This record gives sequence, structure tokens and C-alpha cells, in this order.
Amino acid sequence: MVKKVIALLFLLTLSVAEAQTPSPRTAESAVTPMDFSRHAGFLREIEEGNRDFDIVLIGDSITDWWPRNGGESYAGFSPWKPLNLGVASEGTEHVLYRITHGELDRIRPKVVMIMIGTNNLGRSPDEKPEWTAEGVKKIVSVVRSKCPQAKILLLAILPCASSPNHPIRSRIDAVNRLIAPIADNRTVFFMNIGDRFVDAQGNLKTDLMPDQLHPNAAGYQLWMEAVKPTLSKLMQDSPQS
Repeated sequence: MVKKVIALLFLLTLSVAEAQTPSPRTAESAVTPMDFSRHAGFLREIEEGNRDFDIVLIGDSITDWWPRNGGESYAGFSPWKPLNLGVASEGTEHVLYRITHGELDRIRPKVVMIMIGTNNLGRSPDEKPEWTAEGVKKIVSVVRSKCPQAKILLLAILPCASSPNHPIRSRIDAVNRLIAPIADNRTVFFMNIGDRFVDAQGNLKTDLMPDQLHPNAAGYQLWMEAVKPTLSKLMQDSPQS
């Protein structure tokens, strides 16, 4: 019974954005900026922070909910003055709207960490991995243009759904294979931490992702432990603002 409830919650979570997004998807959907979210609020937050941020986090709910569901590990970002631009239910096109309409203007972060794409795949069976990958590539291109001084840590999409045989798993893997070559290991770096969230058989560790999609406090702690050494190095290697 519990497994059935969790599975239902997972499917409902993946469907959250469905009503706000045109269907069917096309190859242009993932790369066409679309207003959707808390853009105006972010612009106020950026001004209130005097545009002084060392690290910017870009993503969907998996990034958005880190301060709420993993506050202790999120505090690890504090010395770097983080700006969290994650928004629940967003896909690549929504991120593109925000970062091309002011959220990266006149800020000079040392590092930008990006994880995006789950909602592109989860909300529509029409979405091809190639389309999502193009959306991710365009986001990286915009970030490089807006923040040329920043190092970019591009993260693979985390696994979701309990079974490794769930159809979305192969689609996620396909996107991750397509976006890995974006890294040039000079300004853009790629990291796949997904294996930390599955067991040896590929089953999702539900003690880290109880709803089969979002990390809990333990999952976020694992995420922080996985990326912090790399982030620390990139911070040191980045030019001073």
C-alpha cells in the first residue's frame, strides 16, 4: 500500500507542470523561453542582495526545495553567498526566460551550478531526450554569455522512479549522455552524482528520495558531500569579482 501511494505521488509530481505547458511538445519547446514563475521576486531578491553572490544555483524543484528540505546541508553554501534560482515545476524553457530577462544581468558569480531537465521529460511523453539536451545546452550558452567570468558546474539529471526499468530512467540517461560533452573542463565541468542515489541493482534509494523524485535531508547532504570539493576548487580557480 505504501509503495502504491509513493508511486502515485511520484506520478502526480511529474504532472504538476502539465497544465501550464503547451502540448504536444516539439523540438522548439525546450529552447523557446517561456515565462512561468517567480521571475519578479527573484529580481527583487537580487537587488536586495546588492547583486553580490558567489554561487548561483539554477534548476527546478530539486534545487528550489534544498533550503526547505535540506537546510543543514544548504548552510554549506553560506560562505559563498548563494543565489538559489530553482523553481518547482520548471523546464528548460522557463529557466531560459528568466535568465534572458535579467536574473543574470550585472551579477558576477564565481560559480554557477545547473541541474535541469526532469520536468521536460516527466510532464510529456512527446519530449525527446535530444530536445531536453538542446534546452540544457542553450542554458549553458546563455550563462556563459551573461557571466563569462564564472565556472559552470553542470550536473546530470538525477535518477527518479523506483525501478531502473521505468521508461523515464532510459530517457534521463540519454539526456545525460548528450549533455556530458558540453564540458570543456576549463569553464564548464560535468558531474554525474546519480549513482549515489541508487543501489547496485539500479533501484532508487527511497531513504534518500522518499517520493522517488526529490531528495530529503539525507539526500541533500549526500549531494553536498558529492559536489563541495569540486565547488571549492572552482571557487579558488575563478577570477576575483
